[in-house]
Amino acid sequence: MSVARTLSAVFMGFLLLPFTQTASAQRVECNLEQTLPGLLTGTCSGMAAESAIALQPIPGSSTDWAGAITLGNNPGLIEIVSTQYAAENRYVLRSTIDWFNVSEFSPTAATMRLTFDRSDVAPPTATDVVILGRARDLLESAAVWDRADDRNCGNDEPGVIGLYCALIVATGESMGKYYHRQPALQRVRRVIEEEWSQRTNGHRLEDFNNHPDTTLDEIIDVLRKAEHLIEGGMVR
Repeated sequence: MSVARTLSAVFMGFLLLPFTQTASAQRVECNLEQTLPGLLTGTCSGMAAESAIALQPIPGSSTDWAGAITLGNNPGLIEIVSTQYAAENRYVLRSTIDWFNVSEFSPTAATMRLTFDRSDVAPPTATDVVILGRARDLLESAAVWDRADDRNCGNDEPGVIGLYCALIVATGESMGKYYHRQPALQRVRRVIEEEWSQRTNGHRLEDFNNHPDTTLDEIIDVLRKAEHLIEGGMVR
């Protein structure tokens, strides 16, 4: 059985759930050992309970890894990715609840040590500015703006797009795939929550886009303000 199929089988049937956040346990320390060629598994301490972790190299990359961390029987998918910040290169853990700076990452063929802090959210990069600019371009006029976005981008009428799908498209173009916790999207959600919370009820991007009082100028303004948060160095 291939490593990819083995990793999939390990977590098959489990629900994807976020890490449980606690005020007293933010630092997470993981130790892994090779259990199959190309597959490292182990445990992490520092969360609500000791959790299992499994990682394997991302195909085509010499530095990046992907896998899952479990809490009880419930895993969340993660990636450990080398990320460029100006003149500095660091590792970032991308998870289903946010992206975190990695303070220690020492993989070998047989072992790995991984340490991160769930209070240390990774800042955006220049790519996030590109994503927001591209989303604005996609929403260039009222003629292309979908005022009834259902977050199902596959059924959109050609040439029509809403805020959520514009961000999905822009993220996919820049990152190669969509990440729900992409820092650019997190900044957009922050602006909406701080300035337009009365127009949201559950899903901030969809609700704000579809609210009868929302204008396209306001959507563009939200994207610009999210970009200013990034350029100003403000961390969420």
